Amino acid sequence: MLAESAAPPTPQEHLDESKKNKAEGHPCDDGSPSGIKNQVDGRSNAIYQLADVTGNGILAMVAKDALRSNDTTEIDKQIREKVRPFLYNDGDGAELPIHEVISQRHKERKGTDFSPAGQTPAMLMKFVCWRLDARGAVGETLLHVCFLNGLTDHMKLLAQRLIFCFPKIINDFYICDEYYGETVLHMGIVSENPEMVRFLLKCGADVSQRCSGNFFTCDDQKSTREDKWDSEHAMLSRHTSFTG
Repeated sequence: MLAESAAPPTPQEHLDESKKNKAEGHPCDDGSPSGIKNQVDGRSNAIYQLADVTGNGILAMVAKDALRSNDTTEIDKQIREKVRPFLYNDGDGAELPIHEVISQRHKERKGTDFSPAGQTPAMLMKFVCWRLDARGAVGETLLHVCFLNGLTDHMKLLAQRLIFCFPKIINDFYICDEYYGETVLHMGIVSENPEMVRFLLKCGADVSQRCSGNFFTCDDQKSTREDKWDSEHAMLSRHTSFTG
C-alpha cells in the first residue's frame, strides 16, 4: 500500500515556521547551506531593545500604554526619538549602489566581501530607508519584528505608528541571504491578514518588490546562487524541477 502523502503546509503554517527560524536565527529545515551565519546576540542588538519577537522592549511597552490610554502622543514621540538614528537621512531614506545592498548576503554565502573592483559599475541603485548596518539578526528592521511577533494588539499599534512617523520604512526588506527581499507586505499576505494588507497598500507598500532569498529558491537551485555586481537578485541555474 502506498504511503499517504503529507498535505502541503498552509500559508499560516509556512509563516509560523519561517517566523520561528528567523526569531531563533536558524537556517530553514530544507538543509540550505546558506542559512544564518552571522548571528548576533539578541540581548545586545539595539533593535531588540526597542521591541522583540516576544512583544517586549522599550517601544513595545510604550505601545501597551498607548493602547490603555488611547493616546498615541507619547509613542510617536518615542519612535521619532529612538528610531531616527537607525534611518538614512532622518527617515527620508537613500539611494544606495546595489553592490552595497547585497554585500551582506554575499558575505554570508561566500565568506568574503563583495566588491565591483576592476569592473565598470552600472550604477544600479536601490532605495533603502533603514540603515544596512543597523539591522536585526537576520537582516530585518523593527517593522519586520512587529510582524514576526504575530501582530498582537500592541505590536500592531507599534507597526502602524512606525509607518505613520517614518512612512518610507514600509518598503524596507530583509537583506540576509536566506530571506532577501521580503517586506512586511509579503508577511501580511502569507499570514492571511487582509486588514493589515489593506493598510499597507494604502500606506504605499510596493507590490513589485521581489523575494529572492535562499528560502524562496527551488531546492535544486540553491547551490547555484551567485551574485553579480550589476544585479539585485542572485543568478540561478535555469534547470530546475521546481521542488521545495
